[in-house]
Amino acid sequence: MKARTKLLWRSVALTLAYAGIGLSTSYLAQGLSLSFPFWPAASLAIAIVLAHGYRYLPAIALGSVLVDGVLSDWHLPLALTLAAGSTLQIALAAWCGRRISGVTPALRHPKEILPFLIVMGPVCSLLGSSVGAYAQYFFGEITASQIPFSAFTWWAGDVLGIIVFTPATLMFLPTMQYQWQGRRTKVLFPSLLLMIMAAIAYDQIYAFETQRIRLELQECAQNMAYQFEKNLTRHTEALQGVESFILSSETVTASEFRTFTRHSLERLPGLSALSWNPLVLDAERQAFEAQQRLDPLIPDDFQITERLPNGELIPAQKRPSYAVVQFIEPFNEKHRIVQGFDIQSDPQRAAAVINSMETGQAYATEPLTLLQDTNGQRSILVLLPVNSQGESVRGFAVGVYRLDNLLAEVFSVGTCAQQQNLRVALLYTTESGQTLNLDQLDPPNPTAHRKADLGEIATTETEPITVPIRYWGRTWQLQIQPTEALIWAKKSYTPQLVLTIALILLLFNESFLLLVTAEELAERRQAVINSYQASHDPLTDLLNRRAFFATLEQARSEANSGLASHVLLFCDLDHFKPVNDTVGHNAGDVLLRDIAHLLAQQVRAEDQVARVGGDEFALLLRNCTLENGLSIAEAIVSVLKNYTFTWQQEIFQITISIGLILLTSESAPLPSVDDLMAQADQACYRAKRSGRNQVCVG
Repeated sequence: MKARTKLLWRSVALTLAYAGIGLSTSYLAQGLSLSFPFWPAASLAIAIVLAHGYRYLPAIALGSVLVDGVLSDWHLPLALTLAAGSTLQIALAAWCGRRISGVTPALRHPKEILPFLIVMGPVCSLLGSSVGAYAQYFFGEITASQIPFSAFTWWAGDVLGIIVFTPATLMFLPTMQYQWQGRRTKVLFPSLLLMIMAAIAYDQIYAFETQRIRLELQECAQNMAYQFEKNLTRHTEALQGVESFILSSETVTASEFRTFTRHSLERLPGLSALSWNPLVLDAERQAFEAQQRLDPLIPDDFQITERLPNGELIPAQKRPSYAVVQFIEPFNEKHRIVQGFDIQSDPQRAAAVINSMETGQAYATEPLTLLQDTNGQRSILVLLPVNSQGESVRGFAVGVYRLDNLLAEVFSVGTCAQQQNLRVALLYTTESGQTLNLDQLDPPNPTAHRKADLGEIATTETEPITVPIRYWGRTWQLQIQPTEALIWAKKSYTPQLVLTIALILLLFNESFLLLVTAEELAERRQAVINSYQASHDPLTDLLNRRAFFATLEQARSEANSGLASHVLLFCDLDHFKPVNDTVGHNAGDVLLRDIAHLLAQQVRAEDQVARVGGDEFALLLRNCTLENGLSIAEAIVSVLKNYTFTWQQEIFQITISIGLILLTSESAPLPSVDDLMAQADQACYRAKRSGRNQVCVG
């Protein structure tokens, strides 16, 4: 039960860790505007499954669902598919890693390091990236042309995370402490530094690539604005033609106006209508209306009109003058209701009349709805004042423009907008500050968009580019917005090439660091082993004679300087030779190991025990008085007295004789180490001569 509870809590922690790392990585990259693909969550999951087994895969799958759900705005089918691909990839990578390096990979040998990194990184990541890219395509998140780039970016992010952070995660797992001791900083920090450098280089190149595309699009926008202005100039020339026609004629009939304007209307598809609006004084109103009714192409009920708020046309109220639509072409049922309308009766049109008269130039109204339009389509009127030099304004040559016609006329099939797969919009900011989208020309291929409304795409690359156009007294904005398909088509492979080089460098860097640190660790451990073997007796694992003499020399110096007093014991086993002679040297070796163990148990942690001869041992009791040293020596004699050695049913009684000398400043200067050992040996000899199994103080 406790094991299940432990597994449950660890699974919850792993789910939260996976989701937290995944989301924080994504949001951090967005917040810092980083393009470098990097996904460390996969490395955490692979390391856990590799070290602790497949029982943690459900926790990883749940964490992946949380990450993909949040990042896809909870598009659950897509999130589940992406999570399935990621979990399968992690399971496959862990299985491969176990096959290559076992369940506790230390990555110490060349034959396992490179296969481990390559198989778990570049090879196994193909599974998750393929599932991810095709799932995005299947659910409409990307187009078919974007699958290779999306799969490569996904693959590169997983590979980078696995190469750098799978070894790093393994280093800090409690079960891997010994295998990675002394290698963590030497592997992790250089890898992180190289990855940061690669990320900076990639983002710089990516930014340069984005800026290059942006500059191309800005140039395209400027060219399109020039085309648009050039076309407006053609329309202005048409109005100037009407002006010249009016000024050069004493009288103009509807038939003559129709004949004159036919060419301009055919030549300029964006021009919806041309009209002549003379200024009629109120005193001339009745005569003007009567004169118009005589024209066979003008209705017999012609009169000057204005429009009520409900749209009804009524005779115009009395005012000083009227700007009357006398002729309008093409004349049809739709335009019939306009004939006779006083454009000064409408505030928007009246403002353009005033501005046109004041400037003497063509002037456009704000976007408005024409009398003849019932569908709410926005249009503009362009008024060009007509007057001879020095005379007052006689009237206005008026162009009527439906804005959708005007854009389509310039950016028709085969122009820059269509070839480049751009959305073109004409915007206008009213005097009240409201921005109106007057017209929009969408790309010919609707599948070029990842989403139906380009305004929903919040990427830097697809942000619209706006160019102001100042014409006819107004300022419009020509806005172009590239589709994602266009951005993808314009991208070069330079960032991917840099990313591939970075992957290769990181792969070999990680392999090199793992190999070098493994060799360093092996050499360091071998040096420790060699040092230990050089200072210890291979049979008893006690200090050997040379190492003990070095320790004794240090103790002698301390005693001479008065820093401490020590006790030296020289021990010789009693009745050891009969063991070798009776049951052989193997038994003697076993006996010596047993004696060494018993001696080590009788001394303190700071004391040293050494084997200095065949059956001879030496002990240095540090910071020890004569009384304490004698007590320890007698305890050793007592233990050995009660010890019996049995070998192949042969029983031997083993005792020990000990010689003791005190190393103190009172005896300074103390003799050499050899002389000290000789003094202790002589004391031991006296103990033997006195009957063995006792301590003798020298």
